[in-house]
Amino acid sequence: MSTYKRTPEWNVVIRRPDYSKICLGSSDQVLYKRVSEWSKNGVPTDKLRFVSSESLAGGAFEYTDLIGYEYDNSLKNVSNPFSLTITPAQDKVGLSWKDKIKSSDVVFISEFGKLRFIGIVGGTSYSMNLNNENPNRSVTISGTSFGGKLESFNIPMNIYLWYTLGTTADQKNTAFMAALNSKVSEKQSLKDIFTSIKDGFFEVAFGANQDGFLSLMTRYFQLDIDNLVAFYPLNLKPYQRDSNTLWSIFRQILPEPVYEIFGRFEKGKYHLICRETPFDAREWGELTITTLNPLYLLEQNLNDSDDEVYTHYFSQLPNSAFSQNEIYANQSLSDVSIFDKDKLKIYGYRQLQANFPFYDIDKGREFNSQDFLKKNSARMYAWYTNNVDFQSGTITMMTVPEGENNEYINIGERIKYLEGAASSIEFYVEGVTRKMTYPQTMTSKYSVTRGYEYGLKSVKIEGITLGTPQVKKISQLGRKLLQAEQDITGRT
Repeated sequence: MSTYKRTPEWNVVIRRPDYSKICLGSSDQVLYKRVSEWSKNGVPTDKLRFVSSESLAGGAFEYTDLIGYEYDNSLKNVSNPFSLTITPAQDKVGLSWKDKIKSSDVVFISEFGKLRFIGIVGGTSYSMNLNNENPNRSVTISGTSFGGKLESFNIPMNIYLWYTLGTTADQKNTAFMAALNSKVSEKQSLKDIFTSIKDGFFEVAFGANQDGFLSLMTRYFQLDIDNLVAFYPLNLKPYQRDSNTLWSIFRQILPEPVYEIFGRFEKGKYHLICRETPFDAREWGELTITTLNPLYLLEQNLNDSDDEVYTHYFSQLPNSAFSQNEIYANQSLSDVSIFDKDKLKIYGYRQLQANFPFYDIDKGREFNSQDFLKKNSARMYAWYTNNVDFQSGTITMMTVPEGENNEYINIGERIKYLEGAASSIEFYVEGVTRKMTYPQTMTSKYSVTRGYEYGLKSVKIEGITLGTPQVKKISQLGRKLLQAEQDITGRT
């Protein structure tokens, strides 16, 4: 039987990029400032390191003042916030970490020897409260991942373009489409399009400043859209007249709930992932899956709810024959939408709509919009129709080194948990919170949904055959949860 160390092993490194200069060196390494306040012996250093034990604090820039950290990843929130809690230790001249750590410093969090998170400091705070007449003081460092920084670039595009380039958002869109005209036909890859949009947005956000934070992004940011193709002819208009963020531009092109856009840290970089929602059994089966080891279970809280039950699934293409101007009472909607008549009797009318705004009607004459919309509505129906039976909630595990039945789990992946019969009980990971608070156990809290028994089967929805992984609701859930808790009885 394998054994694991449960002693926390982590370190947090803070560095200060030299934003006034070109950050990237000859080896794609970021240039950092040497900060005199970070070293115990007064010699400037470009790296401040907080470690989990005194035995690791042998260097002049290594400290044990960090008493807690937390970082979040979520499919619903691309900012990925983090926080560090540090004792307000003072140096020889009375400065604390509140004085020494600044906005835009970069934080690297490693666990058990592996880099797991990179964040950008947004601010610091000092707090004190009296506990049994003894003051409890701490310094909190907070910020976001690169996703949060990107989300903060909010550009009033039309005004900017007019005053800087003498053009308008509409004219910029026309020029953009002319440059990409050969890359926007149906079934072509979207990678070049999205890369061009990203580069153009950065050009507007940073102007001629190709150093500073943009160089830091070049080193630690990656756009993952390799498998996306255009399913219908596009007429893109990424530059809107109102305020624009990169997320809003991407989200308009890839609408919910058909596509997912989220950020997660992996392989040393922050990855912005744009992909289809894994409706189909093949797509679901390709997601990374990890079996949770009940020996490390600390807390579980699962529930079902009818809050997200839908009865009408509707996709639409503006300017096509099936546009947003169509209404519920219009009989033609049955040509492109799916009604759940059984649930309609119980829950009434609840619409789930996917809007594809950049449909090119000129190129779309050879494109069968009705078939596209009908199939897309059927896929949404197959994905959400069992919402009332899905189990959702949180599962909190002890954080231990990766090994047998204990792999690192990221958002957008699957976990296998509890016991199934012929099929497998699986959950979709929508959020992960990693937390350390001295002297408590390091924890990994998974926000999960879509708890169900999965396998491979086909369903036919109004003449459309789809492969779906959903087999049946979890039976005897209470017994299975109790069994998981009994498995950890006697754990030391």
